[in-house]
Amino acid sequence: MSERVDTQLSEVVRGRRIGVIDSLRGFALFGILVTNTVVATLLWSSPETGSGALRPIFDGPADRFVYALVDGLFLGKFYLLFAFLFGYSFTLQIAAAARSGARPVPRLLRRCLALFLIGVAHVLLLWLGDILTLYAGLCLILVLLRGIRVRPALIAGLTLYFAFAALAFVPGNSGLNGIGEVFDLQRMHDGFTGNFSDTLGAQLTFGPQFMLFTWIGQGIPALGMFLIGLAAGKRRIFEDPEWIGRWLPRALAVGFGVGLPISAVTEVISATFIGVGRVRNG
Repeated sequence: MSERVDTQLSEVVRGRRIGVIDSLRGFALFGILVTNTVVATLLWSSPETGSGALRPIFDGPADRFVYALVDGLFLGKFYLLFAFLFGYSFTLQIAAAARSGARPVPRLLRRCLALFLIGVAHVLLLWLGDILTLYAGLCLILVLLRGIRVRPALIAGLTLYFAFAALAFVPGNSGLNGIGEVFDLQRMHDGFTGNFSDTLGAQLTFGPQFMLFTWIGQGIPALGMFLIGLAAGKRRIFEDPEWIGRWLPRALAVGFGVGLPISAVTEVISATFIGVGRVRNG
């Protein structure tokens, strides 16, 4: 373990990729894929019921079990890991620009623009829940805050994240469970279960609206994780074998010993009072 991390440290100095970051990024993308698959299934198979709530066609015991499993282990979690890694990689991009003798700001702004354009194409032609446009916008904030020190970045990131997380306990907050009050679920269902032109029309209609919905629902926690990742990148935690060896077991203990039971209890309560687990875009 130590030798592997030491090797990664020397590779960073030479400008090569860090294996642990790529592995975590792939893990995050897998979780996002699972999340989006379930969210798409719910949205596209839930015609209007008049109540504004999601009432999926696929609603048997096995389906409910899968919804609960994904809700407890995936939804609202993996995009935060990806946002953390985005903030960490931001410091690596600045370091790469310095190694090549280039100015970091123009390079970062070009990346933001490219990310935004890809996101626009994504949300209009492929998937409603695009997050790339959000990341492009938040990246501009990181450019402005690129000189922030580790401690202020960490404090600001934690404050943003926990302040937004507290909103989950506000009465009446139902995540996407009341999405029918915002979007025409019947029209969405008809469009995405129709022919190619119907699907394209629905995508062009609902894509921009859903993009705004994503910005509002995920912008603050994503920015918080950006800043936490920025602090971690400035601290270079993934290039410090001693830090990894000391904190990785603790992180696993907290995740499995505290986070997993809380998710399980929350899901049981949700299933008891709602019937179908809350749906949060992930």
